[in-house]
Order: sequence, then C-alpha cells, then structure tokens
Amino acid sequence: MINPIQILFTGQTLDKEIVKDIPNGFHIDHLPFIETIPTRDQKTIEALQTISNQKAVLVITSPIAAEWTNGIIQHIPDWSIACMEGKTEGVLKENNWEDLIKYKADNSLTLAEQIASNTSKEQPIYYLGSNLRLEHLPYFLREQGYTLHEIEAYQTKYVIQPIQKKYNAIAFLSPSGVKSFFNQHAIDESTSLFAIGDTTGQSLQEISNKEVIISPLVNQKALFNTIYNYYQLI
Repeated sequence: MINPIQILFTGQTLDKEIVKDIPNGFHIDHLPFIETIPTRDQKTIEALQTISNQKAVLVITSPIAAEWTNGIIQHIPDWSIACMEGKTEGVLKENNWEDLIKYKADNSLTLAEQIASNTSKEQPIYYLGSNLRLEHLPYFLREQGYTLHEIEAYQTKYVIQPIQKKYNAIAFLSPSGVKSFFNQHAIDESTSLFAIGDTTGQSLQEISNKEVIISPLVNQKALFNTIYNYYQLI
C-alpha cells in the first residue's frame, strides 16, 4: 500500500469543503500557528462608526478585518472599498457590500497601485489591519503622498505549535503564519512549500530559499487543488 501524501495546513481554520472531499492518497492535518483577536476597544469601534458616516476609501486586506467591520456597521456606508480577492471579498459580499468594492487584487502592492491610480490625495484613506500588518501597502501609499489612517481591527498573536510528524507539503495561508512557523521550525529539502496567493508567497520566499508554489486564487480550495495537481505531475 502506497503511503499517502502528508499535507500540513497552517492556517487558523480549514475549509469544510476540503475536509469532506480529500482524494485517496492524500492526508491533511491542520495546525494553527497564529491566533487573531478582534479589537473590543471602544474608542476604535467609535472611530469606525464615525467613518461610516463619511465618504471615504477603506482598505481591508483580511477576512478578520472584514468580519469585524461587518459586525459593527449595520448600514450601507458611502465607502469605496479596496480589498483582497478571495475570502476577504467574500465576507464583504455576504454583508451585501459588493457594490462598495471598487478595487481588488490578489496582493497588497497591486491593490495599493489601484488605489493610487484612482484616488485623489485629498481623499481620506483608512487601512483596517492588525498589529502585525505588512508594510508594503502603507509604505507605497505614503511614498506616493497619501495620508493613510490606520485602524487596528484585530491583534495577531503567534501560537506555539509542536509538530509530531514529517510532512511532504506545508501550506501557508498568511504572512504571519509563515513567520510564526519558521520562528519555531526548520524544514528539510524534501518538503514542498505552498502559499495561498502572492502576498503569502512573497513572505515565504523572503524567509526560505526553497521553491514556493503559489495558488492562482486566494482561497483554500484553489490552494489544495494546486497541491493536488503538483503531486499528480510528479
């Protein structure tokens, strides 16, 4: 009997559609390497409520920030939203905010370029991120002369996570998950690395000298299909 391909997903959650439809010859384990905690700070919540009554550009690059925003703002604000494709976009659409999404991309730098190409420098821009947010988008917009107001929608904390077995493939779902994993573990040459989209892929390439295989879409199903197709080819 051929041993199954052992895959580790390092995100906080594993999509149910993957769990219920794992092909023969593959085994998936799920270990979260980060924890995200939406802010309950009243001043931050009140600041978002005030912005919801203004015409503004909102940048939302994670589903956690999207869910936090949707939980606070119950009306349709006069916003132009710039968001990441995939799950973040999906959360916003679940709240019937699809008409507010004016810009979207699969990586933060492309998203920043779209904002700069279509937004006046006098237009308020608010970036909903975390304490461990990446610098690419804020740095680009500020270098272009934009004033960016940052709102900490959630905190990201690293999770200590022992690994008890050897994996053929490790799938990363966020830049912070990449950093948390490699702060704790090393990998050998036989382990293949996969990333959900370009932003996570770039973070992985910066920290590892191994080849990184990136899913074409920013969702877990596309990521698993990328892994599956990779092993079918070899």
